[in-house]
Amino acid sequence: MGSIHDGAEDRISNMPEDIIQHILSFLDTKYAVQFCTVSPKWENIWTSMRHLNFNNESFSSVPKFDKFMEHALSHRNNQTEVCAVRLRFSGEKILDTVIDIVNYAYLHNVQELTIQCGSVYEFPHCLFSSPTLKHLSLSSSSNTKSRITSSYWNMPALETLYLRDIRLGDARNTSPDLFFKSEELESLTLENCSMYNLEAFIVSAPNLLDLTITRTCRFPEDFYVYAPQLETLTAGGYSSSYQFLKLTTEEVLDSLEKVNLSLSSNIQKRERHFASLLDLLEKVPSAKTLILDMNIVEMLSSCMDELSHKPCPFSNLECLKINTGTWKGKDNIPSMPSQVRNFLLRNSPNATFIMDIPPQINMAPPKQKDRIPTFPIQVSNCSPEKSPNATFVMDLPLQVLQKRSRQQLSDDTMANKVPKLFADNEQPATMVAENRILKEKLQMQEQLVATLGAYIFKCKIAELEVQVKSGNPDYNAIRSMNSDINSVMDLIHVSLRVDMEAQFSYQYKQVKSRLYNCIDAIQWATIETELGLISLFGRICFNNINSQSHVRATELSRPPRPSSANVASSLKSVWTGSNNWVI
Repeated sequence: MGSIHDGAEDRISNMPEDIIQHILSFLDTKYAVQFCTVSPKWENIWTSMRHLNFNNESFSSVPKFDKFMEHALSHRNNQTEVCAVRLRFSGEKILDTVIDIVNYAYLHNVQELTIQCGSVYEFPHCLFSSPTLKHLSLSSSSNTKSRITSSYWNMPALETLYLRDIRLGDARNTSPDLFFKSEELESLTLENCSMYNLEAFIVSAPNLLDLTITRTCRFPEDFYVYAPQLETLTAGGYSSSYQFLKLTTEEVLDSLEKVNLSLSSNIQKRERHFASLLDLLEKVPSAKTLILDMNIVEMLSSCMDELSHKPCPFSNLECLKINTGTWKGKDNIPSMPSQVRNFLLRNSPNATFIMDIPPQINMAPPKQKDRIPTFPIQVSNCSPEKSPNATFVMDLPLQVLQKRSRQQLSDDTMANKVPKLFADNEQPATMVAENRILKEKLQMQEQLVATLGAYIFKCKIAELEVQVKSGNPDYNAIRSMNSDINSVMDLIHVSLRVDMEAQFSYQYKQVKSRLYNCIDAIQWATIETELGLISLFGRICFNNINSQSHVRATELSRPPRPSSANVASSLKSVWTGSNNWVI
């Protein structure tokens, strides 16, 4: 890879060192060291790496990991500061090594620290004291959450904090105020963090812009927030929790732009959060964008009598969005009661109302031949009586791709800002979503073609009945039927053809059974030849009823298979009254 042939320039070895450093920053330090052996010019580059990634699972044993760590840290260039450290580990035997890595990083002015532990772990107090750290991410992948017991954090430069599956506080400190020295904190995310036995949780951050608390099974009795610059609040909990987020503020959050609220779908316990939810809405009257999931809407709908006596909490709402993505009954999404809309939009006559219909909704054509699929939410119910100028938008599945331009309404949480630890080599989420949507659209189109095909076959059977009843079938017309049937069959997906063939076979047998005596056996045999039943259905053989046909199926000829060019005229001939179909 790094060799020189016939005096040619070794372009790889001559790459600028900053580019090599950038490439190495994506690798585990173990593999980065191995990578540097490719070229003699790179031999010592790893000693000046500013991004260190460690994972003890890359080693066969803890002693081997410890030995590597000791060598890597002792031979590193101490004159080079550490920009970022990403550490992934599991097992108690490695804890001392973890502390050594953290202390080394702090001594070298690390700015970003990401730790993911795969076992129950109590983070040491030294972890929460650094004058240079700007970004901290702590997460646990174990069922029993790792704990943070330190009540004294000294991180004056901290800007973003992401905690996932972490237990906060203990019996000795039931009202932790962890961030009072982190005046530069701008983004705080608490995901699936335990707050059991906490009387209060205090967030005192004068420059905080984004606060996210999601998947919380139990909120503290009081969640105190001092954040005069707060712009985005996201809160989501489980309905089994004792109460929803009980927000306490000293002053109105005038800077708040967006509020996003969600709740799990335990319908038996949702109503218990009604009072705390209303209290929370009253604390955020200046919000311009409000996003609620369907479980929140259902909870408000179940208490409409109480809601009718409550004043609208919002003074100038610009957008109300209902997120249906988490609704379990996706094929039966209820409409939003007008009382609930009026409660939320009464003081916002120019607000935009958006209600998503997720692409997972069953878009398959209904079984009835003449029934067109409808959607469970009625547009006619989307105009609040007291908001005549409001704009209402419903995002249907076929419009999902166009809807992507409105992504400013999606969550911009701290989880999207803090670099992910050891991200898998997967396709970008947007590409996966687009592929899924395209696949669903394709399946829906295939179903629609199959439905049209079934209708065409029924029409052809009706034409065949007319020919048989006349006693003198027009074989040219029957041959044309065969051409149309084959053209339609070419358009139907292979997985659906068997059912279509079986349906046509059954309908043909029914006609032959009812009208067998209208023509003789020779005429029936000729009809089957012109229809090309053997070439169309393959293994399906049609035996003459009452054994009066003396022509065996193997003696029927195979007419040439037509192309699909005739399908358009076929559709026009049978689908009357509709000129908008495009195949």
